[in-house]
Amino acid sequence: MQKNNLKKSCTPLAIDMGRDSRLLDHIAPISALLDIPLLLTDEANYELAQKYYPKTKTRYVDHAEFTLFDLAKEYDLFLQCTFWNQEMTSFFKGLYPHLRFAYCPHGNSDKGHQKPMMEEILRQDIVFLYGEHMIERLKKQNLWEKIPPHALTGNYRHAFYRSNQAFYDDLAQKEVFSKLNPDNPTILYAPTWNDEESSTSFYAVCKQLLSQLPKHYNLILKIHPLLEDMDPAAYYAALPAETDRDNFLLLKDFPTIFPLLAETDIYLGDTSSIGYDFLYFQKPMFFFNPFAELQQNHPSLFLYQCGLAVTGEDIFGFIEKNLSYFDSAAQNRQKKIAAFAFGKEKPAQELKADLLRAYTKTF
Repeated sequence: MQKNNLKKSCTPLAIDMGRDSRLLDHIAPISALLDIPLLLTDEANYELAQKYYPKTKTRYVDHAEFTLFDLAKEYDLFLQCTFWNQEMTSFFKGLYPHLRFAYCPHGNSDKGHQKPMMEEILRQDIVFLYGEHMIERLKKQNLWEKIPPHALTGNYRHAFYRSNQAFYDDLAQKEVFSKLNPDNPTILYAPTWNDEESSTSFYAVCKQLLSQLPKHYNLILKIHPLLEDMDPAAYYAALPAETDRDNFLLLKDFPTIFPLLAETDIYLGDTSSIGYDFLYFQKPMFFFNPFAELQQNHPSLFLYQCGLAVTGEDIFGFIEKNLSYFDSAAQNRQKKIAAFAFGKEKPAQELKADLLRAYTKTF
């Protein structure tokens, strides 16, 4: 297509075609901020989207009836939070030359330094990036020079939360924190799933964590949906047999993250991108390291400089002994890494303009 045949406008549609409910907290806020409709093909996710993201204009089409043929007559740009398949996108662009496919990441993390995970970014038409951290890693992996038209978003999810904070804090209080002991500080354990790099700590520590839980702490276990979906037998085998306690909550189907983080006192994680979101609150962070063979300065452990890796068998003893580590210097380090990861939050109108600018560059 000729470079001088630029389009002056486009009609975008956000799409979530999977059952993975954690993607809702990425695709729904960007849809709301860009003021574009969100189409979902899983009924359970559609119901979650209506409940937790009522400001997003949601549509539902059953997965068995979903097709891009009709949508291509109505929209110019499709946006999703997983990589688009190049064979599929090439086919549709052959039929509808105006179509473009945009990728928006579902979290900032340190995954992909040991196994190739980011190469698919080069096969997208348009990509959203959060900030300098993503740019630096793409440069180190020799991908930046070939990056498609792109736009920086900052942490739009944090901006979305702050603009709707009363609604989300009320939801979190009713559905989560009201079920825990109000006199206890709350620890959030948010492990990632068992990806190609075996990044999760869930199988190694879950039972130990609950068996050691003291009465004077609350513990929320925020389940990554793919832990159960990818290996149900291993998932249920790793869960403690007894979970009926007033200071423990196994949390599923609560997709929005920031109201949880706002009320959490201590973060426990591994390589989950939730750790980067927690930086905004400058509170104690502890990590279970699934990569014991890696040096502390390895890029897979970049976030660990903002907290401490748990060592020894006594998890909560380690936490209590090291709470004093999180002084003003540690908080300043968290602020610095948050700025590096996400940069400045952009107003909705600027995000829309950046998306249109990237779209026109593809012609």
